[in-house]
Amino acid sequence: MNDEKEMQSVRESMLKVFNSDDGVVVLRHLTEFARADDASFCADPRMDAYLQGRRSVVMEIRKVMSDKR
Repeated sequence: MNDEKEMQSVRESMLKVFNSDDGVVVLRHLTEFARADDASFCADPRMDAYLQGRRSVVMEIRKVMSDKR
């Protein structure tokens, strides 16, 4: 499977999962847990990297779901 087909398959799967009633609840929880909508500064570089990494997961899910390939 080539990269484009694989990415389309991942996108379709994410849409199926996260557009379901349960998926909406899970994505909302992940968004709150990761503070995906609250970018904040942290003086501790390790903690900042941890928080940004956590946030990036939700941002990637959103990006893949909204991708219009």
